[in-house]
Amino acid sequence: MVGGDEVIANSFLEAGELVSFKRGEDIVSQGDVEDDSVYFLLSGAADVFVNGKRRDDIQRTAPITVGEMSALNPAQKRSATVRAASRQLVALKVEGETFRKVVGENREFLRRVHEDFSGRGRQAILATGISRRTSGWNWTVISLTAGVLSAAAIWYTLRVDGNPVFVRVLLPLVVGLTIFLLTLLADPVYRFFRLGTLCVGAILVDEALQWQVRGSFMGAEFQYQISSSGDPQQATALLAPIVLGALAAYLFWIDTTKR
Repeated sequence: MVGGDEVIANSFLEAGELVSFKRGEDIVSQGDVEDDSVYFLLSGAADVFVNGKRRDDIQRTAPITVGEMSALNPAQKRSATVRAASRQLVALKVEGETFRKVVGENREFLRRVHEDFSGRGRQAILATGISRRTSGWNWTVISLTAGVLSAAAIWYTLRVDGNPVFVRVLLPLVVGLTIFLLTLLADPVYRFFRLGTLCVGAILVDEALQWQVRGSFMGAEFQYQISSSGDPQQATALLAPIVLGALAAYLFWIDTTKR
């Protein structure tokens, strides 16, 4: 950030203080408004934590500055916690007032500060996109788990004698599928792709199989029969899954490239 400017470097060296941190010690703390100092990391690396969670995609490694945003806006709270990750980290601590004074006297230095802010903003946006992409299928597993547990709870409640078989079988399936879909829709990442895939899969299964259910409404057990479809005319119905598949692929492309 100093860009080899000896005047600016000497200003910071004269006014600054060398400080060291051991692994696990906080350099700056999220939410702090009292400390508006800037830390020029001279050696070592630090991890970034937001709301107590470590950002695996962001690490501050020397030479780099930490805390300049709060130095320029002293009333602003620290947006993240920066914690020493190296065995020992050495930094030059410059008070916020001194940093603001140097920035105000040197427009070129101010331009470099803004460029550094812009670069970190792009990095954060990229990291957020990657995080969203990698978390999509985790949410699918969560949704499936919620659906299965809901279905199991309904089945356990209705397992007592006196309830018709179709109630004990059908109701848990309906509830489980409903909870699965509602939970799935709560996650905006890839929802179109997964819903499209679900629709295509359901139609393909329906076209490929014949379903028969036999039995009376009261008392008698139901008989289920599933067999392969032998009707060649049903092949023409595959046009619908192809169209839905193309739509799902297009929406998946939007999710991965436009967001």
